[in-house]
Amino acid sequence: MNNKLLFIFSFLILFFSFLYSYTLPESSASGESMGAVTGKYTALGGSTIMGEAWSNPALLIKNPGFKIVIGGGFIKSGERRKKSIFDSFDNRIGDVTVADNSFVFCEPTYVSASYTSKYSLGFDVNILPILNYDYRYYKEVRDDFYILKETVLDEGKGKLYLLNLGIAYELLKEKLSFGIGFNLYTGKREYEYIRDYVDPSKTDISEDFSRNLGGNGVTFGLHAHPLTRIRLGGFVSTKATIGDYAEDYIPLRMGGGITIVPPNTFPALFIIDGAYERWNEVNDNYEDVVKLHLGVEHAFSPGLNGRFGFGYETSYLSRNMPKVYFTFGFGFEKGGYAFDTGVKVCRFDFSGDDVAIEQRDMEGVTRVEESLIKLIFSVTYRR
Repeated sequence: MNNKLLFIFSFLILFFSFLYSYTLPESSASGESMGAVTGKYTALGGSTIMGEAWSNPALLIKNPGFKIVIGGGFIKSGERRKKSIFDSFDNRIGDVTVADNSFVFCEPTYVSASYTSKYSLGFDVNILPILNYDYRYYKEVRDDFYILKETVLDEGKGKLYLLNLGIAYELLKEKLSFGIGFNLYTGKREYEYIRDYVDPSKTDISEDFSRNLGGNGVTFGLHAHPLTRIRLGGFVSTKATIGDYAEDYIPLRMGGGITIVPPNTFPALFIIDGAYERWNEVNDNYEDVVKLHLGVEHAFSPGLNGRFGFGYETSYLSRNMPKVYFTFGFGFEKGGYAFDTGVKVCRFDFSGDDVAIEQRDMEGVTRVEESLIKLIFSVTYRR
């Protein structure tokens, strides 16, 4: 047992030394993708294709009977924007922080109910946020003598929610299943920008807007079990229009994954999945996105599992800033209940020149430090 604890501690230290990510919570683009929404698959590298039925409806056949899942969590985002300072000879002598923000958002993440009958037919309803527009950016502008000149509040609110209605059928007993999900999108996005000047001779600026979002689409999924220790899965989700503006779209998404149970004395499984999103079809300024996730689960004892994961996701804002992050968590099962936690930790530093499209208040900024901590809890009841 002591060796296992030492291994876990070493594993955490190793991966915390490689934590980098790109979040840019004040982004004026098409929102931040929520990714995995359950505690289990958040901990397994953020993978969804082999675990969450809203992404791959064919997974309904994997767990016969009645199931309810409820989840919630916290997101803590942090940001520092810096400008370089120079001496009288134009030599760079350091950086000064011009904005320092750290905020916590509390939110529900997932509600799901499903039933799979003895006739190899499954149904489910999933409700979850799929895009997040929340950010809060506050800046104090000061002169060379550090006297306050103005303040800036740049705030966004809102989420795009998905109501997913799924149905699945097992084509070959314990070998192959097919599923289809009907996606109904609804949400609201708000934006507020306030610039207050200390100088009364200047006119303060106040801007805001609010708009409702809505649309629909379809997801197709496959789940195969060709070998005892190997499962395969794949999905395609159609592009959806959710508003009247150029960025109000859900891109075409597709991907595949594999789950492997290795033949060893320690009960474990490996999950690998990859997805492709056609963001360039939404906006010519966007980049297509590639997502890769790796997760490992180990059973420490009957009913207690430890999970670790790693993710790599390119950004639709710029190919120069991939999201690379580490995840971990635990799961506990007793009776018909399962309690799962997942933690996602990210950090990344980049230059202002790396942003490919217009961002707010980036003038003169030479360095940006971003961080994100996401904590998800979920409870599952099976009967």
